[in-house]
Amino acid sequence: MSPLREQIEYTLTKAFFAFLRRCPAPMIYGTCRAMSALFYGLGLGRRRITLKNLALAFPEKPPRERVKLARGAYDHFGQMIAESAMVLSGKINRDQLIEMVDGSEMQKLLELEKNTEAGILAITGHLGNFELMSHYT
Repeated sequence: MSPLREQIEYTLTKAFFAFLRRCPAPMIYGTCRAMSALFYGLGLGRRRITLKNLALAFPEKPPRERVKLARGAYDHFGQMIAESAMVLSGKINRDQLIEMVDGSEMQKLLELEKNTEAGILAITGHLGNFELMSHYT
């Protein structure tokens, strides 16, 4: 990727997050979900890759169902961006974050961490908004 393209993408991303910081929560969700739908609609190359990967993962599913899964994945990504933007801008407070994350197994990790000098490495699946887990911990 060219340095000019990288600079343009960085500037646009920074401006987008600056815009989101000034928006109320419902508008952040709506904007991010609209952007993800736009990327799905206009990003032909990425959409093809997504659908190809879904065909490999779910060969038994009809194409229409894989398209539905792909759209859902893009929508979920928009929601993840919205939630991350709200955490970073302080629109989601600690109590709200605790409500959003299933931390039922966190106590086990804390006990492991407490009982070792070397530290721990937690490996998770990409289920839900796994980026919220770092804020949660």
